[in-house]
Amino acid sequence: MTLVPDQAVRLSAGPSLEHEISRLSELLVDRSGSAGWWAAMAQRVESLSRSLWEDRGSDGIHIDITTDEPRLVPAVRRLEQEHETITAEIAGLRTLISRHAGDRGSVALVVARSTEVIAMIRAHQRRTRDAMHEAWSVDLGGGE
Repeated sequence: MTLVPDQAVRLSAGPSLEHEISRLSELLVDRSGSAGWWAAMAQRVESLSRSLWEDRGSDGIHIDITTDEPRLVPAVRRLEQEHETITAEIAGLRTLISRHAGDRGSVALVVARSTEVIAMIRAHQRRTRDAMHEAWSVDLGGGE
């Protein structure tokens, strides 16, 4: 398998996911709590969820890595589990937004939870890049 450094970056953060994180982050600064804000929050979290799955695209590479370098299986499995956890957290955020929509007093709660989910995604992206770099440079002979 040939894995180039750019692939590792794309696997952990495709342009669509980065765009959706940016759009959600901009909305978190607004904090108006208006009806439009709540509607935009729901839409952006839904778009973030779709992008997380669309940009994943690493299943084939995960299979190659686990086949070519079995010692990386635990790291790949952890990343897959993290992805599932993030997906569940986003679903929880959707529920939170639905439950509190229109309640200006809940804006801070939704902003805080959204910020936590974004931080989880960012941490996952870092761990994915690190694992892919290790696979490329150390285990699959890409070298540095």
